[in-house]
Amino acid sequence: MAWIDSQLTARLSQKIPGGFLDGWIEEEKNAGSNAAEERKRISKSSHSAFQVAPFLPASTLVLVVAQRLVRRICTSCRESIDMDMTLMSTIRSRTDLDQAIRVLQREGVLSKEEDPLSKVRVFHGKGCQQCNGSGFRGRLGIFELFEIDDQFRQMIIERRGSSLIRAAAIEKGMKTMLQDGLAKAFLGETTLDEVLRVAI
Repeated sequence: MAWIDSQLTARLSQKIPGGFLDGWIEEEKNAGSNAAEERKRISKSSHSAFQVAPFLPASTLVLVVAQRLVRRICTSCRESIDMDMTLMSTIRSRTDLDQAIRVLQREGVLSKEEDPLSKVRVFHGKGCQQCNGSGFRGRLGIFELFEIDDQFRQMIIERRGSSLIRAAAIEKGMKTMLQDGLAKAFLGETTLDEVLRVAI
């Protein structure tokens, strides 16, 4: 996992001369939009104290995580509703929809019908005392996990673009942030509005 704030990295590297920092530091303003972008950002940090050759992240990274927080539907007042047609058309216009449907069918979130989105139900919180009328209570993470294997190490060393690396990762079965968010929305944990707000 790696979220690295270049200013904090510079301060820490001054305290630990010649040392290498491991672990992670969260900094939303510098976060990439997906896991493949995080890998690229680590390699091309703007601070000179952390400029690295491509073989360093390639040989040291094991897993890169991209995450976003969405509001969790209040379980005390959650109810099933018909999907809004505007949201449905937004989802259907995605070029990666077929891939997302296959992943969600494999996980049992969607049925194996010809058009599984036609009968899908979504949820919202109608508002109650538990959530102060907001319909939401708490937060929920949606994630994208990018596991670095030998194929991706070679692509990083060759300085391949993030879009190529991401496409190869999806082809190998990486679940995207949108797919994770859609699964959580269809299971009633959050709303589609929340997912589309952060995952597109």
